[in-house]
Amino acid sequence: MYSLAQGIKWAGGKIFSAAIYLSSIACYLLILAYLKPPFPAFRWQFDYVVIPFFMAIAHHAAKKRDVPVRAALFFAVTLIPCGLVLSEIWRLGLSSGSLLAGSMPYSDANAYLDGVMSFLSGDGLTVWTSRRPVATIWISLNMYLAGENLRSAMALMAALNSIAAVLAVLCVRRYMGGPSAWLAHVLLFFYYRAFLGAVLSEQCGFFFGCLAYPLLWKAISDRGRTSVSFLSGLLLLTFGLIARAGTFFVLPLLVIWHSLKQGRRILALKAFCASVCVVMLVFGYNRVLLKTFGFPEAAFGNFAPTLYGLLNGGTWVQAYSDHPELLELSDTDSNERIYAMSLERLRDQPTSLVWGALRAYRSFFISPLGAYSFVVSPLALSLEFHDFAVAQKEGLSKVVREFLNSGPVRIYYAASAFAWFLLSSSLALLGVIRLAAAKSAYKWFLISAGIGIILSVPFLPPWDAPLMRVYAASMPFIIALPCVALRGARDGGYPPERDGRGFGLELCAAALCAIMLAFPILIKINRGGMTADTRNAGGAGSEIVKIILGADIQPGDDGILEKFFSGLEFTADALKNDLLMEFMNASDGFAVGVAYFPEVKSISYVFWDAASAMPVGEWTETERDSGGYEGRILRKLTPSRR
Repeated sequence: MYSLAQGIKWAGGKIFSAAIYLSSIACYLLILAYLKPPFPAFRWQFDYVVIPFFMAIAHHAAKKRDVPVRAALFFAVTLIPCGLVLSEIWRLGLSSGSLLAGSMPYSDANAYLDGVMSFLSGDGLTVWTSRRPVATIWISLNMYLAGENLRSAMALMAALNSIAAVLAVLCVRRYMGGPSAWLAHVLLFFYYRAFLGAVLSEQCGFFFGCLAYPLLWKAISDRGRTSVSFLSGLLLLTFGLIARAGTFFVLPLLVIWHSLKQGRRILALKAFCASVCVVMLVFGYNRVLLKTFGFPEAAFGNFAPTLYGLLNGGTWVQAYSDHPELLELSDTDSNERIYAMSLERLRDQPTSLVWGALRAYRSFFISPLGAYSFVVSPLALSLEFHDFAVAQKEGLSKVVREFLNSGPVRIYYAASAFAWFLLSSSLALLGVIRLAAAKSAYKWFLISAGIGIILSVPFLPPWDAPLMRVYAASMPFIIALPCVALRGARDGGYPPERDGRGFGLELCAAALCAIMLAFPILIKINRGGMTADTRNAGGAGSEIVKIILGADIQPGDDGILEKFFSGLEFTADALKNDLLMEFMNASDGFAVGVAYFPEVKSISYVFWDAASAMPVGEWTETERDSGGYEGRILRKLTPSRR
């Protein structure tokens, strides 16, 4: 009778958790499809009260539940807020450093989408996306699964990142208890929501970093043998760090920690060799991608201007300010020149690296751009000066004045954001103290990861990384410190020695790696296998245009078309262009979208005739003039059907 009752309870829990999952996904899809923001002044992007409150309710409700139900509840309060933010971005046509008018990729996101469409078309990686081929493959996989519909792909990536974040939160609850899990949940959401809807490598880095986190924690209890959990977690973390180049020093520190933990010398050597092989395997995969699809010389190319800025007291743009002629060179040639100038600077002034590192540490630990700035950065970036780096230059008083002059809603956002920033920073300091005094098995695991992050800071200066972008893969480790401060001996937390020995996550890691390996091969075999609509933009012998679905602004979107125009940079000629006036005056009959031009292997903003859905104009780049300025002009396309 007892076993029957237990079986009924187990089945009931499974059914209940399945119902939560299905209802959460249904709500998510309905929100994305139909919900319009009910309160124009309220922004889910900047909410610091409502979402944490509902997360707290979910964590309290999950306190005495089994793990499947607990996971389902956490998934619901992660996915639905992601849907609310995405819907708000799309419906209101919100712009950011990566989006124009909600749907149009801009700046880095535009370059990533360019590379994704080139890869899916069978044209390989672009020079720009060869910097981070793993991220491009991951985004391409999501685009492929979503039928090359950009909005659907972004929705899919948000769902996958929600799952990864929930796994990290469950790990924190398992080892540190309920309050720490709630704090981790809130902070991970605060970090990720800044990248919702954007075609950026941070999406990939965050996903792999969160998946790696529980596997690495699970390895703490593996003594006297090389841990399959550790190797699986190290594999995923390496994928994340290559996808979004970041705190690479974490990898050797974790390898050393795991090796020393084995005790006997022969076991330590075996664990060390196995770990190094795993890391090199992922780097080898990255190299093969570049040799097969891209440009090997472009790998990690964006580090060159960062190093120059570090050595010369500026940011990554310092090299281009000091040497405008670099703008006339290709990316690879420009990077070679910048590296040469950086090495010359090091030879002439060796202390410049020391002073640059100290400047980076000061910015990381005691500035508005510090470790937990991701809590307030999205709000600060929405101010008139648009660039949070100005906050460091102008001072915190500038931020305060801007908020006080922008009405009660902004003041509410500012007060709640600043409170969370103070809370997370204070708890992180307390977490350092508690970790130093702790005798738990996880102590040296977190210390090793923390040292790796600190050693990486000079090469990832915060002034070059608003929103803590370069720390995407290591974000679960960064939020671990405030979680340690709230760790309790009870409330669901228990020692790692009681960790289960199932291999579900390890099998998922293996399957994910197999997919990452097989997908490029599939594209290589199936060249040109796109499902996106294809149009001929100008009759016989003219350019073929591949429409990118889900990246458009329709005439019925009130005011969004104007937001698109206001976000673009115009040349003097473009402002006088009669064609531009024609489109703006006839905006009711035109939509703006993004299209891929296979002949030039590039994407571009394109105007569409709303009635015929045919491309009629391309918003294209001008040639750089002698001053190095780059703007945009209109080029008319004559519509005709194939």
